[in-house]
Amino acid sequence: MSKFDKPEFDERLSQLNDAWKAILLLQSRLVADLEERAEAKKVVEPSTFHVLAILMKCGGKARFKYLTQHVLIRRAGLSRLLARLEKERLVRRERCEDDDRGVDIALTDIGEKAFMAAFPVYSDRLKERLGNHLDADSVRQLTEILGRVLKANGWAPPVISNVSK
Repeated sequence: MSKFDKPEFDERLSQLNDAWKAILLLQSRLVADLEERAEAKKVVEPSTFHVLAILMKCGGKARFKYLTQHVLIRRAGLSRLLARLEKERLVRRERCEDDDRGVDIALTDIGEKAFMAAFPVYSDRLKERLGNHLDADSVRQLTEILGRVLKANGWAPPVISNVSK
């Protein structure tokens, strides 16, 4: 193939490419929309909300390692985000009780209040942008399909329901 030849896309590759583009487009547009809404409503931005939501689902505390497996940003970005959240007193680092080498990230009262203030903003927007267009069965199927792909590739699952620390 010369540098001017177009690569051949068979039907399957075209479908996979279309699915990939749709996932990326939905994710980028939804995050941008949530960022705008959060700013307008003066609540925490999506990356902060995501970390606070995980901590709330885990009973207010989770291992740093657990967070690295469930957040939507890379480990270095998570470290910077947690440093900022700690400075803002939304979270605090604690020595892990059962492992001296481990670090727990704990939600503070300020962090819990920030989450509670942001929750209706995010939940309403997700219902509006996704829930109004997908019935419960479609949401379950979509989550299962994406979860299957994530699991097959050795990546963290998309859901944090029934989590264990």
